[in-house]
Amino acid sequence: MAVFEIAAKFTLTSEGGYADSKTDLGGETNFGISKRAYPDVDIKALTREKALVIYKRDYWDKYRISEINDQYVANQVFDMVFNMNASKAVACVQRAVRTLYKIDGIIGSETIRAINSCNPVFLLDSIRVERMRHYLRRITENKTQLVNMPSWTRRSLENYT
Repeated sequence: MAVFEIAAKFTLTSEGGYADSKTDLGGETNFGISKRAYPDVDIKALTREKALVIYKRDYWDKYRISEINDQYVANQVFDMVFNMNASKAVACVQRAVRTLYKIDGIIGSETIRAINSCNPVFLLDSIRVERMRHYLRRITENKTQLVNMPSWTRRSLENYT
């Protein structure tokens, strides 16, 4: 079973602190928590501890990431569901697994079983490829997002060890 604190450490490192960049489609963010996704949260005053509560409740628990056996795979999946549209992130993972017949963007028991049945080293490589494909599609659809490519590439290729 994967451990939340280990995965959250990597995502926190990638997200950093407060930012209000014009190129960020989420608008004002802090620890990666965006005003667009959380309009009732005082983003500027958000603490690391409160961000971690959101990470766990809305991403780790909701997407059953603790049920993934390999910590490295769990770290990558968690970072993806947090960093991109969650259903698109799950669809990337489902495509990477390649044994599923239904790509539905939902992590259920079938997806968890498929993830856990894969060789984690090969699965991580496949996930990274699917993640990069997602980001390249985003840039193709919206050229202003090209500015994010260096950080997206780094996150996609990180070992999360």
